[in-house]
Amino acid sequence: MKLIKIINSIVIIILSLSILLILGSVSIKLTTNYNDNENLILASKILLIIGIILFSLSIVEIILAFILQKVKNKKKVNINRVDKKEKNMENYKLYNGILIPKIGLGTWQSAYDDCYNACLCALKCGYRHIDTALVYENEGAVGKALEDSGLKREEVFITTKLPAEFKGYEITKEKFNESLKNLKTDYIDLYLIHAPWPWSDQGGNYEEGNIESWKAMIELYNEGKIKAIGVSNFNKEQIEALIKATGVKPMVNQIRYFIGNTQDEITKYCQENDILVEAYSPLATGELLSKDILNNIAKKYNTTISQVCLDFCLKNNTLPLPKSIHEERIIDNLTIKIDLKEEDMEELNKLYHIGSTRKYRS
Repeated sequence: MKLIKIINSIVIIILSLSILLILGSVSIKLTTNYNDNENLILASKILLIIGIILFSLSIVEIILAFILQKVKNKKKVNINRVDKKEKNMENYKLYNGILIPKIGLGTWQSAYDDCYNACLCALKCGYRHIDTALVYENEGAVGKALEDSGLKREEVFITTKLPAEFKGYEITKEKFNESLKNLKTDYIDLYLIHAPWPWSDQGGNYEEGNIESWKAMIELYNEGKIKAIGVSNFNKEQIEALIKATGVKPMVNQIRYFIGNTQDEITKYCQENDILVEAYSPLATGELLSKDILNNIAKKYNTTISQVCLDFCLKNNTLPLPKSIHEERIIDNLTIKIDLKEEDMEELNKLYHIGSTRKYRS
């Protein structure tokens, strides 16, 4: 309740009580000494009723103000909901020394307004890593949320991506600058090639275009406009083609990764070569939330399935990027409170295709 509301209510209560006391005494005198004066008695009773009404209104005002404030507070993000001890804001270190928070907020399929609200909520709740892409059409929402959060630019790690449809040196720089403008920033923390081929031609050979895009990204990195560069949805051969042509290996490979779909071959290759694996769709776009085997493990730890899925990713040294637009889930996805035991990790790592068998998200 606002201070002004409290003061106004207190004043009204005091005035009302004063009127009640005065009118009460007057009424007693009138009824005692002036029984023959019916008009005065009636007037005193009317004034007494007015005093009671004023007093009642002041009580109602206090109650309504309290209720309205409670409703308002429910709509606000409670930034104290995340205990500092529970925050999983530890970092991975990329091979170039850049630190990247271990959990990021995904924004795929988030419309502008939903994305803005989710990002603002996430930033106030403790997230310091947001993942977006030019093709998501919500970079502007991410930039506005960061601006409105009150955080400094350097406090938040932002990832965005070169659209899969665009390959080549000049177009890469053009699209990069478009992302800078959308995000209202002068640098990007992590810039990725979104896919090795256009989504309309999955599996096609675009090696030459990828190499040219990679050269442009290396140049932007050397200029300090990008802190780290990487790829998404690339396999071993496609990564090695970039390294062979430029001598620079990606710092990150963002792939579809979750329990039952861990893409072991490319994951092992990346981790053996100091390339961080980021796990997009760590909940299999929600598919895992209905799996009995995961529900049983969640019950064992008295937690949620999403916590099991995210701790699984972290235990396997990958970086999960859960997406949600709901405050409760955003908070739950950040505050990993469980510690999966080795036997449970072994069981989960043996699972195969309990979610969608699709390799990529499109």
